[in-house]
Amino acid sequence: MTPPIPFWASSSLPWQRAAAALLLAPLASARVAPAVPSGTASANELGVPALFSWGDFDGDGRLDLAAVSGAGSLQLLANAGDGRFDDVTERIGLSAVGNAALALWADYDGDGRLDLFVGAREGASRLFHNEGEAFVDMSAGSGLASEGAVQSAQWLDHDGDGRLDLFVVTAQKNELFRGLEGGFFERAELPLGGVARAPGLGGFLVDTGTEANGEDAGGVTSAPGSPSERDGVRRGGSIGGSLSVAGVNAFGGNIARGPSGAPTLPFVAVPACLDSISDQANPNACLEASTTPTLGRLYPISANLFVAVGGNVGIGTTSPAAKLDVAGTARMTGTLTLAPGVDQALDISTGSIYKGGALFIHTKGGPANTALGQEALANVTSGFLPGVSNTAVGSTALMFNTYGFSNTAIGANALRNNTTGSYNTASGVGALFHNTTGTRNTASGDRALSFNTTGNKNTASGQRALYHNTTGTYNTASGHMSLYYNTTGSRNTASGFAAQHRNTTGLHNTASGYRALVNNTTGARNTALGSNAGSNLTTGNDNIAIGNSGVAGEGATIRIGTAGTHTRAFTAGIRGVTTVNANAIPVLVDSAGQLGTVSSSRRFKKDIADMGDATERLLELRPVVFRYKQEQELPDGGEVPLEYGLIAEEVAEIFPELVVYGEEGQPFTVKYHLLSSMLLNEMKKMQMELTRLRGLEARLAALEARTSPVTSSAAIPADSR
Repeated sequence: MTPPIPFWASSSLPWQRAAAALLLAPLASARVAPAVPSGTASANELGVPALFSWGDFDGDGRLDLAAVSGAGSLQLLANAGDGRFDDVTERIGLSAVGNAALALWADYDGDGRLDLFVGAREGASRLFHNEGEAFVDMSAGSGLASEGAVQSAQWLDHDGDGRLDLFVVTAQKNELFRGLEGGFFERAELPLGGVARAPGLGGFLVDTGTEANGEDAGGVTSAPGSPSERDGVRRGGSIGGSLSVAGVNAFGGNIARGPSGAPTLPFVAVPACLDSISDQANPNACLEASTTPTLGRLYPISANLFVAVGGNVGIGTTSPAAKLDVAGTARMTGTLTLAPGVDQALDISTGSIYKGGALFIHTKGGPANTALGQEALANVTSGFLPGVSNTAVGSTALMFNTYGFSNTAIGANALRNNTTGSYNTASGVGALFHNTTGTRNTASGDRALSFNTTGNKNTASGQRALYHNTTGTYNTASGHMSLYYNTTGSRNTASGFAAQHRNTTGLHNTASGYRALVNNTTGARNTALGSNAGSNLTTGNDNIAIGNSGVAGEGATIRIGTAGTHTRAFTAGIRGVTTVNANAIPVLVDSAGQLGTVSSSRRFKKDIADMGDATERLLELRPVVFRYKQEQELPDGGEVPLEYGLIAEEVAEIFPELVVYGEEGQPFTVKYHLLSSMLLNEMKKMQMELTRLRGLEARLAALEARTSPVTSSAAIPADSR
């Protein structure tokens, strides 16, 4: 891992060097911090000056600035490249940070983006992970929990494992957080003691303490690479520059001193005997080799045991190429221990292999356990109720498991905190990291089900799937960040990138597709199928969304397809099929695409009145025959058949109430389903007219009957008329 660029690396201006000096000066000393011409250099009531930290957080090749003011506020200024800086604090998610003492850049998880540690003046410090578009607070999730007023801090790789560690000095204590795989941290013990002896170390020493006789040392006491004036032992407040001493690596900054003035990180003395063998009884002397038998010197005893001049030991060879070169088969009993004495490497009786004093490969506990990785299954029990049939591959995988059985953990920190949970499978860095007693969970992917503690029978496949789930049960999440925020929600199924991403406590939801039900939080019994299906649903229940984003807050609604996208619909099992119940009614669709039927019951109506003359215009309409313009391919190849109906534009001029208009305001169709009742009204009026006419006809017939004898009698003489 490439160490982060120290913030003073490009400080060429005087005020930049002064800002660098602010951070370099140990805050624990009683000296006054130098003035900085930035307007923020005054110390606050806790004695913490303003600080500046440079780093290219957005990867554009230009150094950006994280500034902590004298009031404790944090500003992130992005370098625009034209001598101008843009304040992106709020956009990047850091506007809520206050009470800051200092800020340090480092890519602690090796993803190629600089992350930010913000030390607090009081309370909890915070670690922000750079997600590219924003910074996310990962303090609790990563295990980096530091409390107290921070006086100084330093990123370094103290154990040479290629991962960054963080050393923090507060007003109350010194803390070292050891970096683990996957961006996690664990607190490491600091064996603090007296002044360490490190003869011949290079680097620049700044003295801020006192000499052994109590006198103020003051200033710079030694040049790079030179010993101090006393015993060859360096004393002072901090050691800067780049160091590599006995596997302890530091870079770019201070190693803060504790209250006693002693360094908080112990340095191991570099052996002075390089071409000979050191005399362990007398550390200041060396055992030299000899080609002839000489008292006090090593002598090649024989070809069976040969000690070379350089210190290599050969068994069965007179030309050893390593510190121990065995030509043949080696057999051991007991244990193999490396220096220091507590660093046991191999336990023959148990078949366990150690690395750095910690279990690395072993089969401890009950039968059928297999562990590969530093501290993997390190706490498994044996004897009564042993943890059995566990498999752990990866650093600290199943580290705290005791009685849990039939678990499989593959990946650094997978199932790390599991104690008695059983039948769990975790594959991926940090998968099921916080699980303790939860059982029958399956997590596949980086940090999948990471915060699950006691939840059971969950399945998560994909990076950070079901990431925040704690006690939720019977959930299935397949896809990157699917069911990401779910905590106690149960019986949910999510398949697809970010499916049900924001669900927290919602139950019995099913989402399949890219970002399906992505914004649902507490809604229950919702079903979404398709890309972005149900993506607008939030708290509503019992919705079904197929190829439709839905409407926020609605419930008990079925939406299929999207207007403007889906222009035709075909449904099998309808045409030519007679319904089972003999009470079928027509189905209508409104302009919003909602399907429904016409309700005729008095329960649903008001302002009921006879139609009367309201339908007189109906007979003015012109019925027509026509053929549709759309091309049709008939099975027999015949001509498109005639249709019977009305012209919507003509109806709009005579009876506009019967016209349905399109989205552009033009006549689209006629409400044919209303014509039957309107025609009935006209028929009743005609029936009444017919009845009246028949009455008149009857009266006419009666009159004609009364006058018929006169007209049928003998002719009246002409003169009598």
